[in-house]
Amino acid sequence: MLAFSSCVDKVVKSCGSTCEIHGFCDVTSGTCDCDMGYEGTNCDVETRARFLGAYSVKQDSSGSIKNYSCIISNGPASMGAKAITITALNGSSLDCTVSSNNSLNVELGNGGGF
Repeated sequence: MLAFSSCVDKVVKSCGSTCEIHGFCDVTSGTCDCDMGYEGTNCDVETRARFLGAYSVKQDSSGSIKNYSCIISNGPASMGAKAITITALNGSSLDCTVSSNNSLNVELGNGGGF
């Protein structure tokens, strides 16, 4: 005797058209899971974008308070989409990467006067 079971159609949901440029589509939920360094509904926003701009900084180190301004811009392409560069008005700069918990990672020896 042969027995056949019926197939159950699986609902496949689609994501935005740009999802798979910097992520992948979860077809069961219809949401885009972003690669590290990208966010947004379609993974079309670089995470580092929220840090870019000009800032006034107050640094307190070793009992000495320093006030200065700095600019945060996209970092070197060789460091990827998570890279930012912090440049002080005195010309010194520091390359960093933005981690998944929105903290900055700085490699030792990568600073120029900070």
